[in-house]
Amino acid sequence: MTLRVLHVLNDLRGGATMSAVALMKEGLRQGSDIEHYAVDPGREGARDPRLEGVAKDWSGVPIRTWHRQSWTSPIVFRRLIRAQISAGFGVRSRNSLMSVVKTWGIGLIHTNTAIVADGARVALERGIPHVWHVRERIGAGGFKEFPIGDRKLARFIANSSARVPVISTFVQEFFTRNGQEQATQLVYDGVDLSGLQGEGVKAGGRALREQWGVPEGAVLVGMVGGLKTRVKRHDLFLEMAREVLDHQADTYFVIVGELPPESERGPNTLVGRVLSQADELGLSERVVFSGHIGDMAAVWAAMDIYVHLCDVEGFSRAILEAMGTSTSVVAVAAGGNTEAVIDQENGLLVPRGGASGYASAVRGLVDDPELRDRLGQAASRGVQGRFSIEAHYNTMKRVFVEAAFGTDAGAGASA
Repeated sequence: MTLRVLHVLNDLRGGATMSAVALMKEGLRQGSDIEHYAVDPGREGARDPRLEGVAKDWSGVPIRTWHRQSWTSPIVFRRLIRAQISAGFGVRSRNSLMSVVKTWGIGLIHTNTAIVADGARVALERGIPHVWHVRERIGAGGFKEFPIGDRKLARFIANSSARVPVISTFVQEFFTRNGQEQATQLVYDGVDLSGLQGEGVKAGGRALREQWGVPEGAVLVGMVGGLKTRVKRHDLFLEMAREVLDHQADTYFVIVGELPPESERGPNTLVGRVLSQADELGLSERVVFSGHIGDMAAVWAAMDIYVHLCDVEGFSRAILEAMGTSTSVVAVAAGGNTEAVIDQENGLLVPRGGASGYASAVRGLVDDPELRDRLGQAASRGVQGRFSIEAHYNTMKRVFVEAAFGTDAGAGASA
């Protein structure tokens, strides 16, 4: 029996959507009896080419989000209002989702993020199961906050879903604290390493280094995070870069991630402050702001060291990809980072604090190529086992089938 699953996405660039796309691709590779469909935020009916060959069918839907936004920022306020108007304050979003569910004969809705609730709403109205994938540290003090109290939020998600996969114990702790742990299932993300390796990938990495002006033999230290949110800690990365350069001049840095348009780079914006900080620290010749790069395989091939300073992230896909490609990782010892990185074994963990601790860890890796190689190789072996895309898909397949049929995978869709 074929199960048609609709993946409700909230973006087409973020790590959450990258994980959903990898899941769908692995399903096609395995040839299971689960058919994957997708909706993404955008003009109703639009077919984004990035989902070509990934989903059986897909469509743009005016999806709205329901978490709190920073109302103190005029830019975010305008974006929020535009998004709500586009979604018809919920009516268009609901009607569009209902239409594709009916048209495609969807048997289960998989909402790929906590910040979209309309998938749960439509699933309830249609009488079909709903799987709510929570990837963010949610609730008071978390990465995403909501207009209802934590206990109500945990209960709402649990009661709206047949299954609630969570991507780390760090994320799961919110549900444990609020009495809903029994509704959750820990499912780590998986990485498909087949597209992150090979001579073509290495050539792409060399091309990026040349484009960024990194001399041959120099060490390139990078971070990944668009300049839209301060939680990625671009400021701390720049402070760290300054301290590293004070001791090791033959080191270069890159910040990979979307750059807002010129109209949003004023002195009081996040991107404006970060760019000014780079100039004030004398880093303009050593730090590249690359903007968005679609070929992340080339990015990892270009980097020697990846630094991840976000301390509230549920579980970083960027860390997994870097580790899978044998790139040395330095991460803050907080959040979901500690569930992927084992200090001194497959990477380096640094306690929360100022830039000096991270700079010291990076300097140690710059000075010791053998240590970089040892940690990178151990990281790659770990990803190939514990965090492989095959393991992730097989677990999520069981989640979908059990949610839809109340049985194990063998009684519903075939492997």
